[in-house]
Amino acid sequence: MRRRTGARRALFLALVASAAACAHAPRAVTLCAQLAGAGPGSDATDPEHRGSGVLRLTSTTIHYEIESPGLGKVIATHIHHGEAGVNGPMLWELNAGYTGESARGDAVEIPPGVVALVAKYPGEFYLKLHSVAYPGGAIRGQLVRCGR
Repeated sequence: MRRRTGARRALFLALVASAAACAHAPRAVTLCAQLAGAGPGSDATDPEHRGSGVLRLTSTTIHYEIESPGLGKVIATHIHHGEAGVNGPMLWELNAGYTGESARGDAVEIPPGVVALVAKYPGEFYLKLHSVAYPGGAIRGQLVRCGR
């Protein structure tokens, strides 16, 4: 099973890299996510906490604003490839963790093809927070265009 997951991730990243050659980086696009754990088929397993995320995508940068009240120390924040209820490989790390109830910053030097795919197909990606208590994944939420 582990080998198949690694192969699936490698294939996905190869597809993303090839898409970079023909994808155009977006103008500013804002995506939102409502984060929760323990949903059906979810790889985020914290049953008690909720959070939110706002991502502003521009060419090769993703500006993020994450709220995670009461979650405790977050050890990583990632964008994963996978539709609702589907667990998928990590696409990009937004930050390596934070202490407190919120984080803001910029993930930079992201290939334009990656940013363009997330901007064009946000529902195929989710935001996931990993915490000390739930290192495999605490809370996650599907990306959607804000206001929808």
